[in-house]
Amino acid sequence: MPCSTAAITLRVIGIDTYDKPGNGGDAGALSPEQMAWFRDQLHRDQDRPTIVFGHHPLVVQDSAFPITPGNSLDATQAATILQDYSRMPGLFLHHAGHTHRNKRTISALAPNVTHQEIAAAKEYPGGFSMLRLYTGGYALNFYKSRSEPARRWSERSRMEILGYWPQFALGASVADRNTVVRHDLSGLRPHRRDHHASHGHGSEQHISA
Repeated sequence: MPCSTAAITLRVIGIDTYDKPGNGGDAGALSPEQMAWFRDQLHRDQDRPTIVFGHHPLVVQDSAFPITPGNSLDATQAATILQDYSRMPGLFLHHAGHTHRNKRTISALAPNVTHQEIAAAKEYPGGFSMLRLYTGGYALNFYKSRSEPARRWSERSRMEILGYWPQFALGASVADRNTVVRHDLSGLRPHRRDHHASHGHGSEQHISA
């Protein structure tokens, strides 16, 4: 289900990029209702610092393997969204999976937005990415899983596609998996919320930005 949450000045929007009938092998797409909802969310507060999360990337470039429509979101919808992104000064990151590789792309249609594909945890390189926000920008870094079983499986699965998988999935360059981007996020503030326990005393502080 699509969702949108705001913590003080940071807005995070999640979209379901396969909201359609199909077998999963074709291009992703948003339903007409979700597309309208998403565009309305974007236009409500264009200056608010915003991150978008969706499974399918909008743009797929520089792949060692054939690029097919099934690699990304429906081309017509992607073009519309990129046009919207170009008018959203607050939107700075579109985060996606699906391709199972680390890849950083900047589209000429919306040059202020970083499109980041993230490698899968279930196979080589077997890890996760961590996003850190600062007043002057953000850092996105990839970490390999450290447990011994995970490392063994990562080494076993690296031989996929006749051994070509590591060159594709890890990222063609260090910048595809570790990057620092300058962006004015000085307006972000921690979100603090007092929570009173049911027995009437005590409080907790939640930091969500």
